Amino acid sequence: MPDPTPASVLAETSCSKAAGDKELVALSAKAQSVGARAWCISRSGFTPAARAYAAAHGVLLSTRSDLDQIARILG
Repeated sequence: MPDPTPASVLAETSCSKAAGDKELVALSAKAQSVGARAWCISRSGFTPAARAYAAAHGVLLSTRSDLDQIARILG
C-alpha cells in the first residue's frame, strides 16, 4: 500500500529579506505539479502575507533557527 503522506518539496531562501507570498506561490505550484507538499525554509523569516498564504494553503514554514533547534535536540 502506498504511503498516504505526500513527499515535500523543499525550498530554502538565502535572501537578506523575509520570504514573501510570491515565493510561496511559486513553491506551491511546483509542489502541486509533482504531487508534493511545499516546505519553505527562510534564513530571514517570513512576511505576514507569506504566513497567511502558508496557513491558507498548507505550506510548511521553518526558519533556519528552527532547523538548528531540531538538530540540537536530535544530537
